[in-house]
Amino acid sequence: MCPLPAARSVLACLASLFVLLGAVPTPGLAQATPGTLSEAVRVALETQTPDSVLTRFTSELQSGQFTYRLDLDSLGALGRGFMEAGEMEKGAVVMGIVAQAAQIQAGSMFPDNLRRAMEARQEEERRSSEARREAAPTDPPPSAGGDPGPDLGPARDDLERFHGLYANPEQGPNRAIFLITGCEGRLLAGAMWGDVAPWELRSEGATEFSWPGNSFAQPFRLAISVGADGRGRTIQHDMDFVASPLERIDDLPEEFAADCERGR
Repeated sequence: MCPLPAARSVLACLASLFVLLGAVPTPGLAQATPGTLSEAVRVALETQTPDSVLTRFTSELQSGQFTYRLDLDSLGALGRGFMEAGEMEKGAVVMGIVAQAAQIQAGSMFPDNLRRAMEARQEEERRSSEARREAAPTDPPPSAGGDPGPDLGPARDDLERFHGLYANPEQGPNRAIFLITGCEGRLLAGAMWGDVAPWELRSEGATEFSWPGNSFAQPFRLAISVGADGRGRTIQHDMDFVASPLERIDDLPEEFAADCERGR
């Protein structure tokens, strides 16, 4: 359908319709025949706005709720007459209705057996599409980062003994690394001095862990030395810009444990 209401684009758009109808513009408004689409459109344009006329007849044609005869030649002549009279918006509306009516008339020219075959083919394609969609495997839910992330191995239930703040005693807790169990049962390591999410570590052994790194930070490994009670005492690691070894200098702040409990 031709867009409204720019006159130049309307004229360019309607050129193909003139060819389709085999029509040559003639001066003046065409006389429409009673009981036809062209007469119904002409009468409607005398009392209604072009936009409302276009909306009405488009709806009627697409729904099939009409009783008038489709006279495309006369309707095209009516549109050309409006344009030659300088009423470009009305002419564009009429030609838009011509385009809708032409589609309906073209569809009615198909033999019944061919139309039924086409409808059956469309129904078959619809059912086939639905079957493929139902058979497609369901994607697993993405992780918070949008991808499954690295393999961190199985969860553990013995990590609480490593909890605490680890630092160079001369630097104090403000430069400490904390260890805590995450809500997925894996050891987390984080820096007390930075606003960075803690790193989720992979268990490489009973007291050895690693982090695979990402585009912002290098991977690292750490090993925890434990005392006679089995609790963490020191950390040996290969992290950049952090002293090694680090000693356990304190328990975790109470709010750390509370945060983790809420996240479980």
